[in-house]
Amino acid sequence: MPPTQTRLVGSGFTTFHIMGKAIAFLDEVHDSGQAPIRQYEAVTPLGDYFPREFALPRVKAEGQLQFIIREMWNLPVWWQIALFANTYNIIDIYNLQAGLASPITASTIIKKPFGMSGANAKPRGWTYANVNLIQIDDREVVQIGALTMPRTLTAIYANKLYFPSPGYVLGQSTPMPTGNQAGPIGQFASTTTAVSTTTEPPAGSGGY
Repeated sequence: MPPTQTRLVGSGFTTFHIMGKAIAFLDEVHDSGQAPIRQYEAVTPLGDYFPREFALPRVKAEGQLQFIIREMWNLPVWWQIALFANTYNIIDIYNLQAGLASPITASTIIKKPFGMSGANAKPRGWTYANVNLIQIDDREVVQIGALTMPRTLTAIYANKLYFPSPGYVLGQSTPMPTGNQAGPIGQFASTTTAVSTTTEPPAGSGGY
């Protein structure tokens, strides 16, 4: 049977990484996308009967990521993100992030099924720049009817860069956005995130 044309979920076709590392028991990722910093503005002079023109924003607002992760026996759920090991509350996490030398990056990678060739076989995806974890689910609700404990973590990001794009080479690190890719106001610090796109992930390695 020829490969499907529609994108499939699971089986390692889509993986998510933070600083180049997968989250072992990641079930879901919700990306809000990035809306304009504000909506358009209709310009209607007092003597006109309809808008003469529309002012459109040129700046994006931050995006939001939500992760649903299954809690393990021996560690808080956010410790599955290696960067946050040995933190015990949201203030610990804020302090850790404030002390980092470079911003946190994350990536979604979409790999194609075996059998595709040429340009159709190349992975695609996107990198999230300047990610900050802003909320952890450290509540405790124990129910006899529940078998596992999925918990939600929330993060924000400053920009999303799609690849393949100029400067991206498969199997090498993913560059942070700079210049016009980063937006008109300032540039992000220079850093890279190692993301493998050439091997299939083992079971439970962050594919969803």
